[in-house]
Amino acid sequence: MGADFLCATVEWRVGRTDEETTQNRDSHLAEIESRIKALDEVYEDACEEFGEDVGIEKVRDVLLESLREVAVAARNEHREGTVIRIRGEWDVLVTGGMSWGDSPTALFDHICRLDIAGVT
Repeated sequence: MGADFLCATVEWRVGRTDEETTQNRDSHLAEIESRIKALDEVYEDACEEFGEDVGIEKVRDVLLESLREVAVAARNEHREGTVIRIRGEWDVLVTGGMSWGDSPTALFDHICRLDIAGVT
């Protein structure tokens, strides 16, 4: 049994200027935050991550913490991820690595947690 390569991403549109790209990134992250705050149920797939009897407020707190970590990484200020530009149209925050059944990085867990909750 060998290792697998796992990768998680968050992406946003590139603008015509660096300032516009920054605005697009910040707008996308603000939209995710709004979705977290509006969350009123835990999706079935998220039960394993959050636990069966966890209240929605705890889920929101965990997701907001994950979003804070993703926001740091989206500014290229996190050692576990990097932002790459694809075809001049998308900036993509990428994290991941080899896994032998565990998560390759903590940032990977944060991105996946947001994805599992359905807010990305």
